[in-house]
Amino acid sequence: MHIIQNEKDLFLHHAQFSSFNISISALKKAIKSVDPYLLIKRAVNIKDNKVLMIKDVNDTRYFYDLNDYESFHIFGAGKATARMAKSLMENLNIEISSGAIVIPYNEKILPKKLIVIEGGHPLPDENSLRGTKLIIELLRKIQSKSLIFVLISGGSSSLLCSPLDGLDLKSKQVITKLLLKSGASINEINTVRKHLSKIKGGRLPKYVDGKGKIVTLILSDVVGDDISIIGSGPTVGDNSTFSNSIDILKKYKIWNIHNHENVVEISNVKKVLKDGKKGIIEETPPLHHKIYQEVSNIVIGNNEVACKSAINELLKFGIKTSYLGSCINYEAKIFGKELAKLLTSPQTKPFNHNEGKQSFAYVMGGETVVNLSSSSNPKHNIEGKGGRNQEAIISAINYLHDIKNLDDFTIICSGTDGIDGNSESAGGLVSPSTLESIKRSKININFFLNTHDSETLLKKINSSIITGRTGTNVNDIAIICKI
Repeated sequence: MHIIQNEKDLFLHHAQFSSFNISISALKKAIKSVDPYLLIKRAVNIKDNKVLMIKDVNDTRYFYDLNDYESFHIFGAGKATARMAKSLMENLNIEISSGAIVIPYNEKILPKKLIVIEGGHPLPDENSLRGTKLIIELLRKIQSKSLIFVLISGGSSSLLCSPLDGLDLKSKQVITKLLLKSGASINEINTVRKHLSKIKGGRLPKYVDGKGKIVTLILSDVVGDDISIIGSGPTVGDNSTFSNSIDILKKYKIWNIHNHENVVEISNVKKVLKDGKKGIIEETPPLHHKIYQEVSNIVIGNNEVACKSAINELLKFGIKTSYLGSCINYEAKIFGKELAKLLTSPQTKPFNHNEGKQSFAYVMGGETVVNLSSSSNPKHNIEGKGGRNQEAIISAINYLHDIKNLDDFTIICSGTDGIDGNSESAGGLVSPSTLESIKRSKININFFLNTHDSETLLKKINSSIITGRTGTNVNDIAIICKI
């Protein structure tokens, strides 16, 4: 299976540069390293046919004697959950008494013996409601001493949808769409989501009988791996509040919208949050609430795993490589400019002694945001095609296009899930070939930045990266390589 679907086209336009070949190889290794099927296989082992051992990303180990449980169950939601479930069932090789997962549409790998519901992402839909209702019903039916696996990965905040009383699906869709467009961070968005839900914000264990043990296996798509934010933390105690949610909506000027076409839905959200602040609606359970005594939350994959795999690949080519961490959280335009600055004036200048000339690479990860309100011209259509990774790349192009003597370099920004914003691309790249195409075509880069139409530009200059849905999600990765 080709990780990069348009690899042949990219090679046709960029393969004359060694930095491109090396960077693309590093990107492929990074995405492959966080395949959910392989992550589960690496993390979950059964010893002597009775002791389950689970290893997290820091090599901490958790042990469970399978003889202590009368039944086993699997539930979950997210972009990676289908592959996680399939791998878990194969590795456990035990009878599953019940289970259901909610996953995005058109997932190719589906586990057997589980109920699989395909739902909406990034906005919840009717199937998200149906799937979440089914999960709650099945959890309530479990009476025996049971081991319950909950599989959480990126996308579960949308796919798990059970609105608090006073809200409907449309209210959740409207507020989610407004938050996604506002430039709010995922932490802020999920804080609001948790306070509009019956299952997020640590509420899932309330539906489990006291004899059940919950083991949540988590593939992190959140900068810093805050498990209370990943998937809006359905099995994790929450110290945020209804007041925090109100402050977030005020910060992004959503609270005081009066002339919006969905003013009724916004009013419904505001009423629920105000009732929560007054104590009329129960607050999300705090971190050390008694309902978490039989809950383990284990991170089995994250952005650092992907970055380290990319670094190992770059080192194989003799490139001295610096890891700049997995906590990138700039606005995309700013991040792209910073990448270009790193290329042209690196903080350190390691050398490849085998080649006898300057050579270096940087790898970093995280998640930037696109601020749709940042258009410098309000007349521009800001509903272009693209996402944060491609916007970062055209921002880098904008910085680099007038700089001379850039011989052999490549900058890549890509989402590990294969989905960048509302486009079909995972991300994009810039090489000398990209800059030459811009110069030859006399393209106005600022127009595409202002209209957030990054995919249109990158496709014109053969610099978009298309992977299709990868079935995983550990945020984004950026690679700079200069030979």
